[in-house]
Amino acid sequence: MVPEPESSSDQFQRLVELVYEGPLESRPWESFLRELRCITGDRAAAITLHHPDTGGMDSYVMAAAAEDCVDWGEAERIYAQEHLQSDPARVDLLEPGRIVVTDASNVAPSYGEFLRARGIAHFLRMMFVDPGGMRAWLDVIRACDKQPFTSAERLFFGRLLPHLERALKLYAALMRSEIARSLYEETVDHFIIGAMLLDGHGEIIHSNAAGNEILAARTDIRIRNRRIFLQDAIAQQELDDAVAAISRGRDSKELAPTSRIIKIGGATGSLLGLLVRPVPLAIYYRGDHAPHVIVYFSDLARRFEAFQPSNVRSQNLVARLFGLTRQQARLALLMADGCTLSEAAVEMHVSERTARNYSIDIYQRMDIKRQADLVRIIHRCVALLR
Repeated sequence: MVPEPESSSDQFQRLVELVYEGPLESRPWESFLRELRCITGDRAAAITLHHPDTGGMDSYVMAAAAEDCVDWGEAERIYAQEHLQSDPARVDLLEPGRIVVTDASNVAPSYGEFLRARGIAHFLRMMFVDPGGMRAWLDVIRACDKQPFTSAERLFFGRLLPHLERALKLYAALMRSEIARSLYEETVDHFIIGAMLLDGHGEIIHSNAAGNEILAARTDIRIRNRRIFLQDAIAQQELDDAVAAISRGRDSKELAPTSRIIKIGGATGSLLGLLVRPVPLAIYYRGDHAPHVIVYFSDLARRFEAFQPSNVRSQNLVARLFGLTRQQARLALLMADGCTLSEAAVEMHVSERTARNYSIDIYQRMDIKRQADLVRIIHRCVALLR
């Protein structure tokens, strides 16, 4: 039930706070649903995120009583198969902003029996939408030993509705940004380029997967207390100076700091190149807590997985991309990797004459004249070779 007037103001405010914190949770709005169920004393509360183009495979987050033993996933499946058309609050009938209350006693008999079998006497549903097209709805499920929803409770949930609408808009924008970020990061990972974001204190805010993989394979660079430590003292000083210069120059009227290239290793191990650059300044997000510096780093001796000539998957991809046979594709990869025709022939266990005939076909199909063109084209296509 809705709380008494003297306590409802603070509890409503707490719910509103959780509504806006919901988009940041791994299971969005889970804390809000738990608090809502605790305040109203209802059987369960759930938010469903509607995905109309996925064959009805919506996502939902639910908070239920500890003693609840209903398999809600199975219940959803049976509902969709047998009772969807009997539901007066089904999605295609529900208008955004409208609150609908359903009782098990005034629906189709088979649907009412389905609800009562799961201890549901009443439920309240309201839909909220994002202007970009995303739809969601809140369900509050009330057990058989509870009274129906009152007009005061409808008003209570109605007050929550505009906050849920705004929070869904934030959630949709956040998800679009997160998906775009993850896709761009995946592209950087594909090129085996590590990337670390540093704040104004030089501490790491984020590191991508390629960066973590490169660091795990090396002993001359380590992360301690969220900071980068290089074994080479001179390179470490260069890195510290570059980070400090960028951080000083971001919020001052000094000339914008330039990028700095640093290299480590090479004498006893593979060469690691570091590029230290300032992060573009955000007008409304500044201060030491904001990203200041990005450090790109790459193991310059490491080969792209797509350029492994013995990799069957890479051979198939190159063959499909340029209309080559598997053998021709393998030769193209070997030549793009720097092999001469004679070296490639030995690697492929064919005669140099055969390799030369392959190369003539490759050049014709790719409309090129020399190996340098082949190297350029294959390397430019690295993003497609996955």
